[in-house]
Amino acid sequence: MNWLQSSCDKIDTKRSLLNDAKSSVQEAPDAEKAEACKLKSRIVALEDCNGKKDGEIGKLNATLEENKMKIKGSIWA
Repeated sequence: MNWLQSSCDKIDTKRSLLNDAKSSVQEAPDAEKAEACKLKSRIVALEDCNGKKDGEIGKLNATLEENKMKIKGSIWA
């Protein structure tokens, strides 16, 4: 009877360890999903910022070309 109780205790300990391992394995993908979501959000924000900066660069280039034309016109005037 003592041997049977010892075996049950060992099995119970092993079950507990396996449940702990299972829980930690299940938590890892959840943490990765949360991190991926944060990174996707950051990418969207950076792409938005890049679009705005590209627009500003386009305006500055247009202004630069206008000023070049004015300078060329004033040289020949």
